[in-house]
Amino acid sequence: MNTIRKQASIFNVCAGKAVSIHHVIKLLEQMNPAPLVVQHAAPRAGDMMAALGDPTKAKAAGIASLVEFEAGLRALWSGDAL
Repeated sequence: MNTIRKQASIFNVCAGKAVSIHHVIKLLEQMNPAPLVVQHAAPRAGDMMAALGDPTKAKAAGIASLVEFEAGLRALWSGDAL
């Protein structure tokens, strides 16, 4: 087990760009033919207020995201394969 841990690496495969939940909702509203019902509530214990990944280590290993966020969201929402 220790040998595996020494050889394994963890990579954050991301674009390194922050996307707000408000932006995601706006995009989904544009993609959905019917209005979305969005309920705003106070943050819950443990909710992350912001998150931003750093793709530097993955890029150095030749690993990178191939799909922009909006294109991936559109494909997921429509059920199209990427």
